[in-house]
Amino acid sequence: GYTEQAGEEPLEFDPTDNRLPLFPATATTPGLDPDDTRTVSEQRGPVTVRASAYGNPVTYTNDDRPVFAVDGDPTTAWTVAAFSEARGEYLRLDLPAPRHLDHVTLLQPPGPANRHITEVTIRTDDGEVTRAALDERSLVAPGQTIPLDLQTDHLEIVVTDTDVPRRPTYPGVSPVGFAEVDLGLGPVVEVIRTPRALLDRLGDDLDRHDLTLVFTRERTNPREPVRDDPEAFMRRSVALPTPRTFELAGTVRLSAAAAEPDVDAVVGRVTDASGLPLRARSSGRLAGDLPSGASSAFDGDPTTAWTGVFGPQVGQWVRVHRDEAIEVDGIALDVVVDADHSVPTAVRVVVDGADHGEFPLDLELEDRPRGSTRRVTLPVRATGRTFEFRITAAHERLTRDWYSATPIAMPVAIADIDLGSMVAFGPPGDIDTGCRDDLVTVDGRPVSVRITGAAADAVARRGLALTSCEPVPVDPSDVLVETAPGADTGLDIDQLVFRSPRPVPAGAVPAPVEVVERDDTTLVVDVTPADEARWLVLGQSHNAGWTARLADGTDLGEPVVLDAFANAWLLPAGTGGRVTLRWTPQRVVDAALAASALAVLITLLVAARSRRRPDDSSTLRPGRQLGPERPRLRPPLTPLPTVARRTARRAALAVLVGAWFFLPQWPLAAPALALLALVTLRRPRLGLLSAWAAVAAVGVAGAYVAAAQWHNRYPPDFVWPQQFEAVHVVGVLAILAVGVEVVREAVAAPRLTRERPTPPPPPG
Repeated sequence: GYTEQAGEEPLEFDPTDNRLPLFPATATTPGLDPDDTRTVSEQRGPVTVRASAYGNPVTYTNDDRPVFAVDGDPTTAWTVAAFSEARGEYLRLDLPAPRHLDHVTLLQPPGPANRHITEVTIRTDDGEVTRAALDERSLVAPGQTIPLDLQTDHLEIVVTDTDVPRRPTYPGVSPVGFAEVDLGLGPVVEVIRTPRALLDRLGDDLDRHDLTLVFTRERTNPREPVRDDPEAFMRRSVALPTPRTFELAGTVRLSAAAAEPDVDAVVGRVTDASGLPLRARSSGRLAGDLPSGASSAFDGDPTTAWTGVFGPQVGQWVRVHRDEAIEVDGIALDVVVDADHSVPTAVRVVVDGADHGEFPLDLELEDRPRGSTRRVTLPVRATGRTFEFRITAAHERLTRDWYSATPIAMPVAIADIDLGSMVAFGPPGDIDTGCRDDLVTVDGRPVSVRITGAAADAVARRGLALTSCEPVPVDPSDVLVETAPGADTGLDIDQLVFRSPRPVPAGAVPAPVEVVERDDTTLVVDVTPADEARWLVLGQSHNAGWTARLADGTDLGEPVVLDAFANAWLLPAGTGGRVTLRWTPQRVVDAALAASALAVLITLLVAARSRRRPDDSSTLRPGRQLGPERPRLRPPLTPLPTVARRTARRAALAVLVGAWFFLPQWPLAAPALALLALVTLRRPRLGLLSAWAAVAAVGVAGAYVAAAQWHNRYPPDFVWPQQFEAVHVVGVLAILAVGVEVVREAVAAPRLTRERPTPPPPPG
């Protein structure tokens, strides 16, 4: 999920929110704020915002977090209820003090969607409520303005209706939310604050230590276009108690969110063979695949291609612009025709904004090897600087969308558009940006950095190296580090590493430790004595189960945490010699395993002895008394005795109540199961009827699931189990039938002992 604010608590109970308390002791340590030991977010601005939920019922998708509704950026959004019911979800805005609010402007998320909000309720704790219908104005910037007359320090915007009716499940249904909620007070800036407890505790002693700050941008795989980067750029805050000077390094990638000309500019594809500026762009390229950009259709290389986006192919376009006009007499297109692409069947050509006609393409879908092309020539005679090719008809090859499980058209691809030898991009070049000051700032001051890397790494979105051009001095303060959005610069700064050697000279080199013996749970080492106290460090995760003893048996006590993870024991001055480190919990595990093995052995011996010496009272020898009954193994098909009518009725009544409790929506199930219990108790020969009923119910449910899956090809997604709700109750019936069998055994089996035949008296 997203990085929460300090002290933030969920607005609503969520049974799927099972966060792990990584450091529970911080909550009880006197004088320590637990939020100072972890990374938190800060919302700096006129309001703070939270929500009842975000993302979808299964995944906490932090690119849908609430702050995106108030950040002033209409391309980000708070969204909620993907694949689920949206009515009742809400966004809460808190102000630092009560003030008069006269309006709110609501803008719903941009982009394609099949569900929208049609009504909201705006409420406060004072009970003031404003209900408003949302129309088409809320779908386009700047949004729909709703008049208010409130004096409050907070308000909640509740989703009360959408344009999708209520239904049992919502497979393939879009989430809803808001890209902007504007109270006229300005945007909110989200800052990620790093843990501060350690640096606060060190204070001036920080100068005795090397310091490294590592900031990593949260991002997604751009080849999965259903998600946006949680962070388009980094904005980090760190509290430094002393001044430091840093060397800066980092990792950069070409941005998949940048416009195609910006990406081409980074790799040097900006001119034609004569050196004139050349720019290409399109309606969209294959998600996350930089080599499929528009310039690949104008590079004369048949192994590269502009590849559009998945979805409707009509309306997609590719365009090239050259600063000087070019004259063409016929344009050749090499169109990719293979088993993995749709095929355009008509193209409209526009030159410098003038329509030069629509041209049919004699192409059909063909299952040819990947990358195969067909050449078509358009009879176009024109002179101009900008040539645009727009698809007006296509044979669409459909596939199943991996995310929504709905059919979707595969993209078209054009390997080459021949406008003459002068209109051709060269191959990508290696990256060396020189020193730039528009990518990183520290406390608002630009930091000069340089980015270098190979062309092949760049276009494959592998990491490029970032280094600072000069040292970065930082004053003691809450330092704010910011990076530029990759969508604007063409470069995603994915990680920054600030390194600062200690200003104070380092201490003595640690004394060597010789390992004498080692196994899975024990480590024996020899330590050279010294005149001063030292730490003996075991580089495994801290755990109180580790013990350390000197050769004379002295226990060094419980280990303490060193280097934020390791076990350490303080060796007093003059102490040395042999030290034994042992993982003691293993003894408990070994004892438990031995006890388990012994229990299994005893069970097997009892079972074997019972089979060899059956307890048959009919073979009792004269003069021998009938002793206590020994445990016996009863074959599962042995009929149980008939139960008295009153006892059977009571058991059936218990089954009736239990079945009604678990299946109230099926009123006939409870009496049917009660009758089953009554029959099996009163008619021993029908005793296995309940067991067979359970087997039959499981078989019916399994057969239905297999048949439905074979027929419908449901994708293995989050809502897969919901596709078989029709037989859910059959599975519950199977469990309840097993319960009937348990009741039968519990009531009837003890009678086997009471009804054993009495041995005949001895003769004489």
